[in-house]
Amino acid sequence: MKNIKLLIASEILNREINDLILNDFQWTEEMENIFLDFSINKKPLSKIFQKKRFWQYDFFTNENTLDPRPDTEIIIEIMLKRFKKEESLFFLDLGTGTGAIGITLAKNFPQSKIIAIDICPKALEIAKKNAKNLKCLDQITFLQNNWLENIENILPNKNFILVSNPPYLLENEITKELTFDPEIALIPFKGAKNEIDRLEKYLKIYEKRKLFSNCFMEICPQMTELCIKYMPENKGIYKDFGNRNRVLFW
Repeated sequence: MKNIKLLIASEILNREINDLILNDFQWTEEMENIFLDFSINKKPLSKIFQKKRFWQYDFFTNENTLDPRPDTEIIIEIMLKRFKKEESLFFLDLGTGTGAIGITLAKNFPQSKIIAIDICPKALEIAKKNAKNLKCLDQITFLQNNWLENIENILPNKNFILVSNPPYLLENEITKELTFDPEIALIPFKGAKNEIDRLEKYLKIYEKRKLFSNCFMEICPQMTELCIKYMPENKGIYKDFGNRNRVLFW
């Protein structure tokens, strides 16, 4: 827990962790209360400080948005390997949440345009705030929409590259820590309880795959066989930084 206390002190005092290690600092009541909220209530520090790092950027987050996950950064890595930064690309960030994927793509592909979709208006407010803070608001169109409903009338062309981290957890897999994230970003639908239920959002993308030039969807490694079975026309699976199956694409 020493590292956690250093992280808390670093945030509160606005000092580097190395500085705190080398020099004394006062552990305050405010810090102790935050530590207890983290250790006893299992509240993530990202929700306490309303900030989460993704790629090289800090994103504002709260109870209305799923915290960006380090595993999701592999999607950015894949795009950078497949495309040149100066290309004029079109991305659809489906289920944008904080906007982490779409905004990071906008920063790394400055000539590109992004449509970022989320069903939650409060999440879209957060995403817009992050885009403004990171100075790429002019590249992104934020839309409230129920997944891919009427997507044919939203996309101006078929050149869009879909990127997404769809919800795939089952209701009985929601841990205490995850209760601080919005349920809609974790489970595909109320009552999801079996393996095929995991794929509900994925299959909706698969059904409309021909509307996009490419699709890249984050999966958990345990879903590999399920994805291959029910989405056979895929082009493969990218490994993540830990050499685990992570991104299904076609």
